[in-house]
Amino acid sequence: KLEYILWKQELDRDLEQFKRYRITAKNSVEHVYPQHEEHKQPLDRDFLDAFGNLVLLSPGENSSYSNQAVKKKLVDFEAKPQYDSLKLKAMFKLLKEHDDWQGKQIKQHQGEMIRILARHYGES
Repeated sequence: KLEYILWKQELDRDLEQFKRYRITAKNSVEHVYPQHEEHKQPLDRDFLDAFGNLVLLSPGENSSYSNQAVKKKLVDFEAKPQYDSLKLKAMFKLLKEHDDWQGKQIKQHQGEMIRILARHYGES
């Protein structure tokens, strides 16, 4: 449902990646900050498994990101002809704004997504 809500409010509708984007069934959970980060820099489990660090992808999309560092995932995401996920797009936008993806950004993203869902369902 969140992908649909993000799609409805997307502002960058003229971008080719958005024009090619399709909402599809996704059942593979991707940790944007990886569970086994390639540089062995673990993140506190409360942030690692938080909604703000997770995104649903297809199994193929998920495996393409593997355990890469977050900034490598961003490069791969931006090189694709279409968005894998609009939630992931929002996560990477926040990463670029702060040049980091740690607990603070994860918590901020989670709060933003929960507010979007609450607004959609008429709660404030």
